[in-house]
Amino acid sequence: MSDETKSSIPGAGSSVLWGFAGLLLFPVPLVGVTCGIVAIVKAQKAKVLLQGRKDEYLGEATARLGFRLGVTAVVFAHLCYLVVAVYMRQGMPS
Repeated sequence: MSDETKSSIPGAGSSVLWGFAGLLLFPVPLVGVTCGIVAIVKAQKAKVLLQGRKDEYLGEATARLGFRLGVTAVVFAHLCYLVVAVYMRQGMPS
């Protein structure tokens, strides 16, 4: 099959969108983590669907990008929670 007749992997594009949403919303409690996890799951499903069917689908790089954005969103959200916890702990009397 030529690249013009191949379709995109289902879920790869939406994993990128969920990853970007997670990066934009990581300071909002639980929203950034949730978006990041959804991005990771969708990217993994796309990668599994691609295995053995590389001649049918395009978008392996898109699925990788969605996965990386999802992981980054989850890490940033947890770092944000850690910073807030340390800040709150500093203000509490001993």
